[in-house]
Amino acid sequence: MSLKRPVRQIEATGQLSLVDRPVPQQGRQEEEEERSGSEPARELMFKEGEPEAIWFGDRSLRTYLQEADLGFAFLIRSLLEDADWSEFEAKYRAGGRPPYAPAVMVGIILYGLTRGISSLRGLEQLARQDLVCQWVTGGLCPDHATIGRFINLHAEAIAGPFFEEMTAKILGCLPEVDRELSGDGTLIESAASRYKSLKLEAAEEHAQQARQKAERYPDDAELAEQADKAEAVAQEVRKRGDRRQQRRHGKAEETRIHPEDPDAYYHRLKDKRFGYAYVPSILVNRQRMIVAQTVDPAREIDVVEGEVDQAKRVIGQIDRLMLDANYFCFDILNMAADQRLDLLCPPPEQASQKQRKKFPKSAFDYDPGTDTCTCPAGETMQRVSEGYDKELDQHYGYYETDACEGCPLRDQCTESARGRRIKRWKDDELKDAARWVMSQPQAQETYKQRNGSVEPVFGELRHIQGLDRFRRTGTDKVAVEFALHAIAHNLRRLKALMGATKEGLCERFGEAGGAIWAYFAHIEWRLHCLRRSYGLDPVVTMDSQLARNYPMATQPTPACFETAENRLYFAY
Repeated sequence: MSLKRPVRQIEATGQLSLVDRPVPQQGRQEEEEERSGSEPARELMFKEGEPEAIWFGDRSLRTYLQEADLGFAFLIRSLLEDADWSEFEAKYRAGGRPPYAPAVMVGIILYGLTRGISSLRGLEQLARQDLVCQWVTGGLCPDHATIGRFINLHAEAIAGPFFEEMTAKILGCLPEVDRELSGDGTLIESAASRYKSLKLEAAEEHAQQARQKAERYPDDAELAEQADKAEAVAQEVRKRGDRRQQRRHGKAEETRIHPEDPDAYYHRLKDKRFGYAYVPSILVNRQRMIVAQTVDPAREIDVVEGEVDQAKRVIGQIDRLMLDANYFCFDILNMAADQRLDLLCPPPEQASQKQRKKFPKSAFDYDPGTDTCTCPAGETMQRVSEGYDKELDQHYGYYETDACEGCPLRDQCTESARGRRIKRWKDDELKDAARWVMSQPQAQETYKQRNGSVEPVFGELRHIQGLDRFRRTGTDKVAVEFALHAIAHNLRRLKALMGATKEGLCERFGEAGGAIWAYFAHIEWRLHCLRRSYGLDPVVTMDSQLARNYPMATQPTPACFETAENRLYFAY
């Protein structure tokens, strides 16, 4: 009895009689070669469907989809047909049963994600029942196990080159591509259950017991593998505990880890619960297209530079990058300065709506010429000591004043008996420049566009595509899952953008409607460029010369720009 599942395929041939049915030429050639005794040349072949030959009742499937306003199927299939599948096809060998074509498998997955279906069995059922999916696949119906093996086989290609290629093709369907990007990250719960978490002491004890059990039965390879895995888990949680204690984020012994998904970190989730989660991050433009994406177990700050490089490979030059207050740190500002990115990133004290009880560090003006700070009361603070931080690789200095005693603003400044003490780092001039940029009205007005670009994307991923938690474990596998969701989101956005404009005009005016849509879209984009050229949407280079000539300035130019060595480049 065979354990292999039968291959199901929607019949695409006409209703011919038994004597009229033609013999396939390929089978006839193999039969003649077998009779002649020659060895047939093996050629890599894929199982591909033919949607044009599928009929729905008395009409072809194409006609039915057109009349039912389901043209989304034509869009998906045309994009997949134009994609380069050479990296996927290199994973297969000639001979045996032909595998499903990569375009067929990816088409099922992407269309299913646009419908909120992410389970393998759900995708198998969708391929059999949905007419749009049958057009995408050409009538092929792979089972859920085949879909799962396909994802595992091509995980590396899907997460990287394929996302970039498909995103570039999707953006190529639009008349103009917006290059003002907004970035953000979110927490999405992992497949690991929080009820099986282990603290540092429990993980080390579990690893010790597993090793003792493996030594008791040295011939058991499975026990040895379990012991190695337990020791790797204990070593990982020990590293996280040391890093946590070094950064003063808590006690090392309180660090948690999941034995089945050690890559996932223990986070406080959006609903205030604690659980294991990953941090997917995205860069989107004002058209809400995801142009860069990645997944990190811990922080979104660590992956911004890689996302910027990915976005440049997809859309080319970036006009502007907008990030929220969580990204206001030395790493991001230095990256923007080195790559000359137009960055809008508010400081935490500006983004927070809470009433501050004490003056923040930004309230103390620094003068690089005299190397002194001026407190809110107008007193001068001198440098009293300095040091060096190995982790940040930066020098810092402490600034104090003797005028704190008897100061009328002391209650709003400090509770320390010795008075207020300011710690300034070498790169604090970058933060001063970024604060000055965000204090300008034009920058604040431009930054308001960020929430309407990036925030709705995560909501659509959760509530439309069903990405409320990841179904796979491990950072690499989670990255594949999120990349597929990102491509599916871009397909939905392309459908929405084209459906709201081009398809409506085409339905009324035919092909001329598409040309009218493209013409007005191009005119709108050129008007935006002209506004920036004449200063209505000004570009601001944060060097000393432009800081003095900035037309929207509402306060004196900070002195830090005179010594910033023209490194900073922001735009708004």
